[in-house]
Amino acid sequence: MTAITGPLLLPKLEKDAKGAASMASSEHEVRDRFMQFPLMLLLDLGKNIKDEPILAAIEGSRDFRPPSGLGMMKYQGGVIAVFAGNITGDASSYLRDSTSNIVRMEQIEGHAVAVFEGKSEQDLWTTYVAFPKPNIAVAANNEDYLREVLARIDGKHGERTLPDTLPEWKHVNTLAQFWAVRHYQKTGTQTDPTSPFNLGFGKTSDPQAIGLTFSFDPDKSKTAMITYISGDENSLHRFQKDYFSERSPAMTQMRVRYREAEPGALEGSYNLEQIESADSFVFVLEALLGHAIYL
Repeated sequence: MTAITGPLLLPKLEKDAKGAASMASSEHEVRDRFMQFPLMLLLDLGKNIKDEPILAAIEGSRDFRPPSGLGMMKYQGGVIAVFAGNITGDASSYLRDSTSNIVRMEQIEGHAVAVFEGKSEQDLWTTYVAFPKPNIAVAANNEDYLREVLARIDGKHGERTLPDTLPEWKHVNTLAQFWAVRHYQKTGTQTDPTSPFNLGFGKTSDPQAIGLTFSFDPDKSKTAMITYISGDENSLHRFQKDYFSERSPAMTQMRVRYREAEPGALEGSYNLEQIESADSFVFVLEALLGHAIYL
């Protein structure tokens, strides 16, 4: 689960000369890099919702699988964005402008849902977009996931996937502008190359892995934090060696420091003042959160 708190404007995508989408440059390049991935399913809204700040956004994902070839790993998940004001008019404009790209309209849990399809490398991605409240936009890449999200927005009660009892909550700053929690599940391990329960990406497995957290507040500090939690002390040392160890200029600029926050919890700090370091950090962080990109 990854969260963003605002107020922040939705980053806009631009097309380069070859038609590929890229982030528009801004004076907040580092911050915008961290907004890109949690909001990926909603970034296309940027051309219609330009001036309404996002108060909070949260992305949830599960069932991580490698792509058929290159590109981003497949998964089930969705993102909820809460805007500061009413976006009903902007949402209507977005749907009108997207008519040629909408495959179909559906009714899911009593809400109108636009369904899009697009190719990413060798994989076909389906994206569901809905506006269940005047100030809320929701996008998901799995119908069952979207159905549950919409039902909960409308008041359905259910068990939390990441309950307060998890040890990860002690090591994440939920008041930061950006934060994330991943709790490792035993289910689906065989198909998830980013799971520490298997060798994934050639790393040594960690049967006692519990989870990891990430916090970053770029308006207050240029230092991001990642905490890896495991019952295996040797795995904590391996994490320190396996990630962010490349000696490129971008990695060197991070000035990585590690300390034992408590027994079983390794805390790393990473300086992200330079955009090159932020790019490298996001690339590794997304892999740690299950969103690895195969190049």
